Amino acid sequence: MNFLESYVQSRLRERLPDDSLGWHNGSLASRLPRWIKLTQHREKVSQKIQQLKHRL
Repeated sequence: MNFLESYVQSRLRERLPDDSLGWHNGSLASRLPRWIKLTQHREKVSQKIQQLKHRL
């Protein structure tokens, strides 16, 4: 949950290719849905994460 929160709130998200594999889909961030990554949804996703954290 903390990773997701920090990823959504970050302003700069850099990805670097792996030396042996090149670009690949092995990280958690690369597998997130596109709508979560979009700037226009940042505020709403952050609010929902906070709601989930309070439930736990």
